[in-house]
Amino acid sequence: MSRMIPVVFDGHYERQYPAHAIGVGLSTSRDALVKHADDMADSVAWKELEAERAKWARMLPALADALLPWLLDQGSDIQSNLFAFCVAATVDGIDGSDRAHAVNSLADVLNVDLSYYWKPTRASYFDHVSKSRIADVLREHVSPQAAAEVQRMKKDAAAAAAEVRMAGSGWLPEVLANRTVPEFRSYAWEDDDTDGDADDEARNAGDDPDDMSGETGDATGDDEGLAEAA
Repeated sequence: MSRMIPVVFDGHYERQYPAHAIGVGLSTSRDALVKHADDMADSVAWKELEAERAKWARMLPALADALLPWLLDQGSDIQSNLFAFCVAATVDGIDGSDRAHAVNSLADVLNVDLSYYWKPTRASYFDHVSKSRIADVLREHVSPQAAAEVQRMKKDAAAAAAEVRMAGSGWLPEVLANRTVPEFRSYAWEDDDTDGDADDEARNAGDDPDDMSGETGDATGDDEGLAEAA
């Protein structure tokens, strides 16, 4: 954890680069989230995470070199909870394409209700899509009349009207509602020299793989007798 903390709390340990003997690598998505979502500061999840971050930052020593001794002095409760926060900070659900994402497996296991953390507002959605898309959402989740009304509005007014109409609906766009996880794939190397391995095993057993006489012949005869009996 002494290796994780300076990465997760990079602002707290800005421009400190302590030597380390633990080969653990990790990254966080905090900066990327802020970059990709201009409404992040108003997010319920963001506020909860930042409050938790501030709480831990007040407890951490100022110098990264003091982290390991400090951690060793802490009780298991602080250690386990701080570790959980650091692990949570590495979760990355950002993807530039519309496809199944591995983060969905976590959401499913933890039974995360994304409608609690995300609301359909102008800043979070309607300002970023076309007026026809706004109309489609309202037609499906409010009424055809609501869709017809926004079609006659300018884009800004349509986005504002959609935010009001969809408030408290619990609606999620497909990218959040689709909890499909990527197909699991496994790969294994195949040994092309299987005959060579069989020869090696035969030699190790004291048999010559090229000698088909002797007991091998008797076994063949037995097989023929079994075939006739069958």
